[in-house]
Parts: sequence; structure tokens; C-alpha cells
Amino acid sequence: MKRAAPGIFECVGPVVQQLGYQFVGASYGQSENGSTLRVFIDHGKGITVDDCAVVSHQLSGVLDIEEPIREPYVLEVSSPGLDRPLFTVDDFQKYEGAIVQVRMAVGQENNRKRFKGFILASDSNSDSVIIEVDGKEYKLFISEMDEAKLVPDFT
Repeated sequence: MKRAAPGIFECVGPVVQQLGYQFVGASYGQSENGSTLRVFIDHGKGITVDDCAVVSHQLSGVLDIEEPIREPYVLEVSSPGLDRPLFTVDDFQKYEGAIVQVRMAVGQENNRKRFKGFILASDSNSDSVIIEVDGKEYKLFISEMDEAKLVPDFT
């Protein structure tokens, strides 16, 4: 699954927020069910199955009218979970010091696409984050990420 296109964020985000939830982000791609749009929501009190159903029902209608996706797809709405996906500079800033797993759309140094390390810093001016992997720092641009998610710490 890849980060959803900006047009999907623009369509989905306001609907989720209008319903009183935090729009964490969205991903889109192939899953075991075919093409899937996953929308992640959060709330200070947590997320229940009923919350997901309310948002899913409302989003279905808006997505049918706006048609940001023109092929058949499955809509899934869920909480971000322990391996919370990170979509924005603010997300990375909020979790500085945590371990993150990143898959880049474009190969970086030595064509490397996968990174797992500590979030050291983020820069909203350049839409980038600095991650330390095995003692080495990498500057990664958020717009070039396919996926970024927290690695749960069970210690």
C-alpha cells in the first residue's frame, strides 16, 4: 500500500474532521481484497468499530460523488494502531526519538529504499525527516515515501 494521492487527502480529510475525528492519513493500493483505500482516523477517546462505521458510511457517499478514484475499490476505515502510519512533518515531529520503518518510492543512497531507525528531526520547510540507521543519518523527503510507520516498542 502506498500513501494516497493528495487529491484523496483533500477529499477525505475535511469529511473526517467534520465528523469530529482526527484524519491521520490514507493509503491506497493492492491488498488481498483488490484495490483498497485505507483511511486512518483517531480521537482522544480512542476509536471503536462504531466510529469506523460512521466515518465509512459518510465517506462512501462523498467518494461516490467526488470520484477521486475511478476504478472499483474497497474502502477500509480504521484506527492507526500501534504501528501508526506517519504522513506529515507534524507526525514525525510528534514521534521524534521513536523507531520508524520507511519504504521509499525512489531509491536513495546506493538505491536503498527501506530504512528502519530513530527519528532524529524533521523540517517542515523542506518536507524532510532525518532518520538514524545503524549510526548513520539519512535525510528523507516525505513526498518520496511510499510508507512510513512507527515500530511498536513492547519493552
